Amino acid sequence: MDPNFSYDPGQPPPPEIVEEGGEEDSVGDADNDEGETDEKEVKEKETKVTSVIIPGLREELEDKVVEEEVVECVENANSTTNGTETTCGEVGPTPFSDSDIKELKYNYKEILQKSILFYEAQRSGKLPEKNRIPWRKDSCLWDGEGKGVNGTDVDLTGGYYDAGDNLKFGFPLSFSLTTLAWGALHYWDAYVAAEEMNNMIDLLLWGGAWLEKATILDSKGIVQAIYVLVGDPEYDHGIWDGPENIKKEMPRPVYKVNLEKAGTDVAADYAAAFAAMGLVYKKAEEKELFKNDERNRTSSGTTEFRDKYSDSVPEVAVYYKSSDYRDEVVWGGIWLYRATGKMSYYELAKKRYYNWDHFQSFANMFSWDNKVLGCQLLLAQVTRDDLRENYIDPLHTYCKKPDKGEAKFTEKGLLFIMKWAPLRYAANSAFLCLMASEYSSRPDSISDFAVDQVNYILGENKFGGSFVIGYGKKYPTRPHHRASSCPGPGKPCGDNYLNRNDANPNLLLGALVGGPDSEDNFKDDRKDYIQNEVALDYNAAFQGLMAGMLHKELIKKPIEVYSNIKNPMSTNQKSYGSSSSKSSYNFIISSSSIFLFVFLII
Repeated sequence: MDPNFSYDPGQPPPPEIVEEGGEEDSVGDADNDEGETDEKEVKEKETKVTSVIIPGLREELEDKVVEEEVVECVENANSTTNGTETTCGEVGPTPFSDSDIKELKYNYKEILQKSILFYEAQRSGKLPEKNRIPWRKDSCLWDGEGKGVNGTDVDLTGGYYDAGDNLKFGFPLSFSLTTLAWGALHYWDAYVAAEEMNNMIDLLLWGGAWLEKATILDSKGIVQAIYVLVGDPEYDHGIWDGPENIKKEMPRPVYKVNLEKAGTDVAADYAAAFAAMGLVYKKAEEKELFKNDERNRTSSGTTEFRDKYSDSVPEVAVYYKSSDYRDEVVWGGIWLYRATGKMSYYELAKKRYYNWDHFQSFANMFSWDNKVLGCQLLLAQVTRDDLRENYIDPLHTYCKKPDKGEAKFTEKGLLFIMKWAPLRYAANSAFLCLMASEYSSRPDSISDFAVDQVNYILGENKFGGSFVIGYGKKYPTRPHHRASSCPGPGKPCGDNYLNRNDANPNLLLGALVGGPDSEDNFKDDRKDYIQNEVALDYNAAFQGLMAGMLHKELIKKPIEVYSNIKNPMSTNQKSYGSSSSKSSYNFIISSSSIFLFVFLII
């Protein structure tokens, strides 16, 4: 599958795509297309179609054409599928209709919408005027105040609270943002047809702004420190109160990695997040809304020290201890390649992938700490040579039989990898396998596992309901979550609200809870944080999975892998749905302004 465009192999390829053994036509600026296109014709093409048009993306964003980003339409490629209409000169899917949604086993559109609302409920700092969560108000407006070098201020306000507490962890946040951006990039049409791309952009901007604040640069733009934690875990977990009730005099320390206390893993993960989010902003013609994108610089710093961030900052080790930094280094390198198109990033990532035995052993999960399976899929998406099969084959093997090692299927069909929040691991694996199925001549053999996990999470389970709060007739009502369990901002809370049996007074819409035990048993109990806590990373791949199900069931088009990689070659991507699905060819020529960095990546 080509990094920049896709086509249905069942249809004749457009002129720029050559089959094996052929010679590649010159692919460059649009005015060189076919070698004889004059400037007037190019301008006509550019005014007809762009890479994406999202009316009303933001109030201040005009519907304008970016001349550098041009989408070509294949002759006779007009197609109409459920929920999607594509014609030359008209770009993007139409919104899903009520009749479309009624065809689905579950309302994936509703779940996608509510998943975004969950992230809005996790916001910290000064909330926007259009805050959609009525029981959330401004909180922790002094994070970082007086916590910088020699007592100076460092602005660490904003961002997202990690889980059911009031802490902000950088490592799981960066993973969550990268994964969310990945899902949005891959299932772009589903987000647009669900009319949620505006909200998705806001979700990423909110988190990305905090990552930017947490990245401290010197006058030359070189990263000097990265903040990874705001709050005192021991103190925070000792009180039960909403974030709005946190007082300025309460302990709110901040923790960072730097040249003396290395954090290779978290640095690479932040880089991956900036790269993935930058691609989303670029595709949405949104770069002016994330002002630091305008800097258009890539900062790099190296050091002889190799260390995991949790060794340098032991305060995070109890909660988000890193087991290795090598997967993050490759993960970050691939995302940088996809975002910048610089071959040096790919070559370095590939070299490390093959030289480090970390990637040759069986991986049984995809998570904030273990990104091996994610690296394999991402490499397959950006690779343009015969090595693609080497990357995707292990993932196909995994998707056909993921119950190896300590992982097993429960009686009801859940892939149970770990007792702490097993649903997030099942959703993470399903997300990857759904994307990986595009590389198989028998996609159902890969995607069936993903569909089974979706069905389990949304209703086919011993609990007899959905594990997504607010979806379906039955769902958990007592999540281990301070803000939703307390009566509201400014009102007294405390352990009485932790221990009471009533449902949480505020509905935490869209949150995926931890899930059942290995025997499929689940108890809706606020005090049981293993089964009932929620977190940023629980919902990240799960949200992309919901978008993927919308695409699989309703859109059924070949999927473009959007990137800044130039000189595309032929692709063997398989299309969803029946073989009657028409082809689409999107060749995007653009310049990118992405704020990226590499720090302590060795």
